[in-house]
Amino acid sequence: MILRSSHRIFILFLVGIVLVGASAQVRQEIVIPDINGYITLKCDFHVHSVFSDGLVWPSVRIDEAWREGLDAIAITEHLEYQNDEVKGDHNRAWEIANERAKRYGMICIQGTEITKDMPPGHFNALFIDDANPAHSDTFMVAIEAVAKQNAFIMFNHPGWKGQQPDGVSRWYDIHTTLLEKGWLHGIEVVNEREYYPAVQTWCMEKNLTMLGNSDIHQPIHMFFKLGNGGHRPMTLVFAKEQTEAAIKEALFDRRTAVWHQDMLIGQEIFLRPIFEAMTSFDAIQDTIKEEKWASLSLRNTSDIPLKLEAAGEIPELKIPAKITVPARSIVLVRVKAKENVALGTHQVSLPYIVENFRISADQGLSIVLETELIFIEGE
Repeated sequence: MILRSSHRIFILFLVGIVLVGASAQVRQEIVIPDINGYITLKCDFHVHSVFSDGLVWPSVRIDEAWREGLDAIAITEHLEYQNDEVKGDHNRAWEIANERAKRYGMICIQGTEITKDMPPGHFNALFIDDANPAHSDTFMVAIEAVAKQNAFIMFNHPGWKGQQPDGVSRWYDIHTTLLEKGWLHGIEVVNEREYYPAVQTWCMEKNLTMLGNSDIHQPIHMFFKLGNGGHRPMTLVFAKEQTEAAIKEALFDRRTAVWHQDMLIGQEIFLRPIFEAMTSFDAIQDTIKEEKWASLSLRNTSDIPLKLEAAGEIPELKIPAKITVPARSIVLVRVKAKENVALGTHQVSLPYIVENFRISADQGLSIVLETELIFIEGE
């Protein structure tokens, strides 16, 4: 078959479109403020590829994370089983992913997963030099091998029904032993779609780092609904700089929070400054002149929605029982004054609980909106 010149040009044009489309990458930046002089890094410290029981090549994990807006991930293949097609060196998946990460300027942390029955369960070791020495049938031998490499060691999904059929997270004697030896540094408060409130309490009581990770095996878009507010669970790391060493230092210093669905989970010393940095509010002159009503604009500049519930009543005012401010949005909040309140400008304190900012298993973040309200003559 002989193609005319115009046909060949047209076909080359179509091929060019396909190639450009295939190579184009678009990153969706995650907007969460930096706080307390630290950079807020978005991280996932638990992912799998075809080198254990995942369904994608290691470099794909980097592509997914970069497009979603993450700053760092850890490759954590199971030591106890490998895909028959790629058996061999337990470091190979990280080597492949790390080469890809360099192209994007991402951080790819070398890790592994020690996979044992409960107790003790599954454990990830991060910042290792070599995964192979930890491949042992004996749990304590495997853990000691990564501890000798100064690894950050975390307890994975304590309430996972694959090991705890009733879904209850339990702390066993062997976990106490690990803690006393200094071989346990953090626990997953969130894994995949599961939040373990009891584990948040453990972390606070035992001075352990809170982590939230995807534990992804499928292509990321097949498991999590990405876009329009959807995202994988991730660990927010408050680091001195955007380097692997700074992430490691922050993890050992417990400077993390967990972003899960529309929840932020962590210590108050981190959640409060995040709230303060992402919100602003101002009194506005309402165009609807109803007697003794005032309006307040409440702005959320981050990708984390806000869900506020009134913390009690105010004798002089009627305030909304609930306020929801979606990500990157402004909401008009209307407040009514009672009859004994004079018209004009008033300084007020509006007490609320940020229900989706969990500073403990059963407590949201208490805040007070200190602002002024303008009550005007009705028409």
